[in-house]
Amino acid sequence: CNHEFNATILQLPLAEHLRGHEEYLLENIKDTHDIDGLTAKNKIKLVENNKNALIPCTALAVFKIIEHEFETTDFSGKKVCIVNRSNLIGKPLSTLLLNHNATVTVAHSKTDKDINNYLQQNKFDIVVTGIGKHMIYEGLIDRATIIDCGITRDNNGKLLRDVTNEEMIDIA
Repeated sequence: CNHEFNATILQLPLAEHLRGHEEYLLENIKDTHDIDGLTAKNKIKLVENNKNALIPCTALAVFKIIEHEFETTDFSGKKVCIVNRSNLIGKPLSTLLLNHNATVTVAHSKTDKDINNYLQQNKFDIVVTGIGKHMIYEGLIDRATIIDCGITRDNNGKLLRDVTNEEMIDIA
């Protein structure tokens, strides 16, 4: 498998007729070709802080933005909340940040009845979102660097982000 190619991506979510076979299909990708970093070998490499790990691109891009914003790779003393628990953003990003000494909290759409209350009660230096729900009010996140990876659409098809600066959030 993968002898003729340099990189392989399994587009997720899978088509309905392939659902239930995700793990099997991912494990048939050569770990050195796993451009999304989703094989077990690459996940283990990331947890072990192995420099040869292939890391999901969105998680790595967010990490690089945070590095640039804070002008460091050592995040000792920084409190980060990642509002996403996916294999493409939340899990790899939390591991990357832990590997660089950040204090990381992983939250998600089910963390609290109102995620805004949770974010307001806990003072974070960095908040990363990616839940695809236009439901986080920016005004409640005091003095945090906010990186929004989530998108959704309203009833009129308008593209929205997770974080809004409007106090009243109206979405289906």
